[in-house]
Amino acid sequence: MKKRTTLTTAKSSVALLLFTLPLSSNLAYSAPSTTGEGNIVTGDHGVATGYNNAVTAKYGLAQGNDSVATGGNISRKEFDEKLNEEKQTIANKSKAENELSDINKKIEVSNKTAEDLNKRINEITDLIKQSNDKKNQVVTSLNNDLANKQKELAKLDKEREEAKEYASHYPSIYSEDENVSIKFLEQLKKLDWNKLSDNSAGTTGVQKLAKDLKERVEADYPNVSEIKKFGIDKYEVIVNGYDNARGSFEYNKENIEDMIRSRNEQYLFSHGAGRDLSSYASDYDGITDLLKNVTSVDPVKITSIDNIPSRITDDFFSSQKQERYVQFSTLLKMISENNVISDLSKAYKLNKIHDDNYYKPNYVANTVFYLPPIKASDDQINHSNFLLTRHHYNPSDFDDMNYGDDNHKVEHRFDDEAKKAEYYLYYGQTQRFFDEFFDGVKTNTPQDVERLREWVNTFYNDFDNLIDREAPEEKWLFDKNDFLRQLKDVESFAKKISDYIAVYDEANKSPTPENRAKRNSLYEEISKLKNDSKNYYENIEFKFKESTKDLWNDYAKKTATELTDWAKKLKLYDPYNEVVKGITEESEKAQNALNEAKIKFEDKEREIKDLKSQIDKLQSASDSNNSNELKQKQEELAKKQVEKEEFEKERAKKEKALKELEEKLTRHFSNIGENSIAAGKESFASGTNSIAIGTKNEVTGNNSVAIGAGNKVASHNVMVLGNNVTVDAGFDGAVVLGNESAPSKPMPVESITIQGTTYRFAGTNPTSTVSVGAEGKERQITHVAAGRITSTSTDAINGSQLYSVVEAINQKVTQHNKMLKAGIAGSAAIAGLPQVRGNGKSMISAGAGNFKGQNAIAVGYSRSSDNGKVLFRLSGSTNTQGDVVSSVGVGYEW
Repeated sequence: MKKRTTLTTAKSSVALLLFTLPLSSNLAYSAPSTTGEGNIVTGDHGVATGYNNAVTAKYGLAQGNDSVATGGNISRKEFDEKLNEEKQTIANKSKAENELSDINKKIEVSNKTAEDLNKRINEITDLIKQSNDKKNQVVTSLNNDLANKQKELAKLDKEREEAKEYASHYPSIYSEDENVSIKFLEQLKKLDWNKLSDNSAGTTGVQKLAKDLKERVEADYPNVSEIKKFGIDKYEVIVNGYDNARGSFEYNKENIEDMIRSRNEQYLFSHGAGRDLSSYASDYDGITDLLKNVTSVDPVKITSIDNIPSRITDDFFSSQKQERYVQFSTLLKMISENNVISDLSKAYKLNKIHDDNYYKPNYVANTVFYLPPIKASDDQINHSNFLLTRHHYNPSDFDDMNYGDDNHKVEHRFDDEAKKAEYYLYYGQTQRFFDEFFDGVKTNTPQDVERLREWVNTFYNDFDNLIDREAPEEKWLFDKNDFLRQLKDVESFAKKISDYIAVYDEANKSPTPENRAKRNSLYEEISKLKNDSKNYYENIEFKFKESTKDLWNDYAKKTATELTDWAKKLKLYDPYNEVVKGITEESEKAQNALNEAKIKFEDKEREIKDLKSQIDKLQSASDSNNSNELKQKQEELAKKQVEKEEFEKERAKKEKALKELEEKLTRHFSNIGENSIAAGKESFASGTNSIAIGTKNEVTGNNSVAIGAGNKVASHNVMVLGNNVTVDAGFDGAVVLGNESAPSKPMPVESITIQGTTYRFAGTNPTSTVSVGAEGKERQITHVAAGRITSTSTDAINGSQLYSVVEAINQKVTQHNKMLKAGIAGSAAIAGLPQVRGNGKSMISAGAGNFKGQNAIAVGYSRSSDNGKVLFRLSGSTNTQGDVVSSVGVGYEW
């Protein structure tokens, strides 16, 4: 037997092989081949692809599952019986094939590993060589860079010291005094203010103090060259401003702080709107403290409606404290005056706070922008409370932490374990609220349901039922229709919660299986719905109007003007005095120069540190790392080579055992059959050149084909295309098409006799039949092309051709019938002509006739001889068919 070859044909190419192998003359296999598992191939040049197929035929092909390509015209049953005789041999062969396949895979893996190891060994060898060549060059280059950067550092250090010296002549830009942020407070405090009333020596007290202040300032700022150009009059302004401010400063400060606190109490929370906004009205770190450090305030405008956060939980306010406080001031100014924002705040009673402590993020202050207009009510309820939900304290939750500067967590909000077991109100965390009830595991208690009931009542009674859906358009800050569309999802989810509460109550009242099932069903449904973000108000996407942006920007401008005025009132002198501005600019210039010098120095220090680190790493990283890895890889390669040799020895043994089993099978099955093809599931072909394609087809006839399922063909040269067709022996050459069709014997027909005339046919000796049905399961053949109609044609005739023949005969008969009726009418017309009477007389006559719808007219001439012995008659008629009838007659009377 020839050497067994294993192919790696993909399963997707099975169909392609099926049709190309028999047709391609240049395809040849030097030995049987198989792809898959459990296949048996003993026929020369046989091919098996798939699982548990068998090929004993020369040039046979079996594809799919449990298909057989054999010969001898034997049945599947006969083949199985023969195969069963070698059952143990086949089992041993299958086992040997699997073992050989495993060994081959191990050798393949071993070869790949050895290849990778060799590749890595070569790479490491190159790295070691390159490292030795380049390391010294790199270290030398880095040392040169290090020397240059150290020189640059020395230069920058000198510049930094010079900047320090220059800046030391100026005070810090802002005073540490808690009430003011000016530069001349120290000099002003050192003046002898008793001179203020001294108008002696031709100068006023103010002039004397201005002269003293000028001398002190010039002494304290010796490096400000321009300071000397300012005259006494400029210093008089500072003295007068300071004297006047001392009397009004505290008054202004108190009035401003009272106004800020008053506005703050008109809005959402009198104790602050969020974590860091809670200190907005504070005397120490609130807006007034910030105003002392500035001379003017710019408005914080909204440049585009797209810049307004689309969700209520998105932070509307800036992360920069001063800008954030200016924004909050703008909002509070809007709340304090008459506009759509203040109308919403009043309608919702946003100044009414809940008694319980609760989580308040900065975005709580956004609330008024994200509320629809509601109808007026006489209650004292904050109608935004539907956004509040009660939760257990969670020490691991970011939201349950206290915060220091810049929102950094510093400690747990509650240290008392008893408090941690209580419920607390949280803002904008509705989904977290429902997670506590519908987690898919927990069984809700009556106390839980009461918390749900509280939320449902708040949502409907304090908010949803009060929405003024008919409010004029100018009362809506955002797109009304889009908002109401999204609100439907929130309302639908709230309805589910309300239904659950009702079902829960009913199940407790009447715990029937039906009520419990309803409760459990709603629980499961809500457990899924709660994870959909669109079911929560805080996830509604708001589309704001241009008018909202314009309203904000108008108040932003007004607020900036007001804050600038407040900043001026919180100064003890005029910040725009030329002397103050000059020294401020020089001080800032010196400070900026110092900062820049520090940054450059620190950057250079980092560069030097990085260079030193690189040099240290290069010097400490010897080739030992690569050498160790090289040694390790070489040892691994040696082990793999030994392992491969063992695998190859084992493979040789397995191949020998498999060969012996194959030779044993070959002796029993070799070259049984020729060119048979079986493809599909349990298809069987045992006839020479037979083909079985599909499921459970059995073809035992030579040159026969069966395509479909459940077909059996025992005759030769048969073609079956269908399902469940049986062609027994004796139907050679038959063609059977369709499901459950049956073959039939050919019935020769030579001629037919019609009205005594015999017509002979062509094709009178059929060899077989084409069947498209069976008795009781006949089929029409449709879409047949017109065949040739000649005395020798054997083409099929379609319905239209037969119709044409019948139509022509009908027309001919109809025409002849009309002519016959017309002829009878003409005869009747002639018969009705009167005849001459009397000797020697002549007569011309006319007549008409009718027979079954056909008409005729006739004319005639008759003559009697003088002696009356001879009578002559001539007549003719014409009918509705255009035919003419004529007659002539003569008679002799005696």
